Amino acid sequence: MTGRTWMWMVVLGMVLSATSVWSQEEITVTGRVIGPGGEPVAKADVWWNYRGTDGREWLSVKTAPDGSFEIVFTSKYPATYCTAVVVAEGYALAYARPADGPMEITLSREMGAISGTVADPAGVPLAGVDVVVRSLVEPGRAYGSAAYFGDWDGAPAAMSNEQGHFSIGALPMGHQISLSAERVGLANYRDTYSADWPVTGDEVRIVMSPEARISGRVTCDGEPVADVDVGAQANHEVDRSHGGGGGGHATTGADGRYEIHGVSAGTFNVALTPPEGYTAVAHEALQVAAGESAENIDFELIEGVMLRGVVTWADTGEPVPEAAVAAYGPAHPKSSAWCQATKMDADGRYELRLPPGRNYIYWQGSPSEARHAEPENLWVEIEEGVDQTLDFRLFRKPIITLTVFNPDGTS
Repeated sequence: MTGRTWMWMVVLGMVLSATSVWSQEEITVTGRVIGPGGEPVAKADVWWNYRGTDGREWLSVKTAPDGSFEIVFTSKYPATYCTAVVVAEGYALAYARPADGPMEITLSREMGAISGTVADPAGVPLAGVDVVVRSLVEPGRAYGSAAYFGDWDGAPAAMSNEQGHFSIGALPMGHQISLSAERVGLANYRDTYSADWPVTGDEVRIVMSPEARISGRVTCDGEPVADVDVGAQANHEVDRSHGGGGGGHATTGADGRYEIHGVSAGTFNVALTPPEGYTAVAHEALQVAAGESAENIDFELIEGVMLRGVVTWADTGEPVPEAAVAAYGPAHPKSSAWCQATKMDADGRYELRLPPGRNYIYWQGSPSEARHAEPENLWVEIEEGVDQTLDFRLFRKPIITLTVFNPDGTS
């Protein structure tokens, strides 16, 4: 998995450990791609980003001569969680999210570019840097409405030349653009989430420093554990400069060892996604300097303690299978954005495996008709060897009914 994939995972959930028993369903979405004059656009590439069994996935189809397309995919989430990205020669890239009924995506021939230079801190140009558009959002729109490209192989990109210059074209006009940049031996660059993202047509300057590295070993009862994802994310209580970026991830080998490359200088929390039945204590506020290595950042897998509970509606007592409960604590410190989360089963029940210690447990906000939960957010002291129970009750948002009257008093 590439550094881009890791960034995508962080952007779209900040969750390293999540389970769900929602059933998978085959979903069909239809639509049509047209030009600015309403003419059909044939042979356009419609890329579909959805949540599959292995996280975010992409598939693509070509539009028919009449501009129509059909997407068939399997997911436990509705189509409204998905994004369609359309690429067609002679048009600007476009994106849309489905609503009720067939989609209609209108392309524009007004195209812009994002250009700039990549250099080291001394101003020396850097060639061979892969600069990628991570996301697009219209100014004034919520970042939740952005198109996130993450691990999409077709994401708009360019390689910097000998003068460090790059230019990425065929982008929609008037959009803010978030960029990432990677090259072996350099710390990964990533825009922070802010209103200062450049807009189509801007010239940007990207400064990249030598990478730091974080390495260690994952064991269980002293034996190495392979295929464990280990990640580093900025500690926001100490270092807010990265805006959630600057870190990275790696997977352990047969000897249980991992090495995270492309890390920026800063302060990070290092955590892992444990195998089923285990948890592990994270390393919090690890400081690394540019060009240096932090070694022996080891993890020992433990069984931990089970926190169980049920989420019900306060007014009816019925279970809420759409709800989600999450935790910060020794496994995922609250000083970074990662959390450990789980969805309810059909009976509204959840389980979280946590290390002993002080854990912050909270309801994550779904479903949309819920207003708040009791308890709301609380710290729970998890004792070693003692499983615990914590139930949540959700309160619905009030329903307001309005009657609109005509001037003659009729409704």
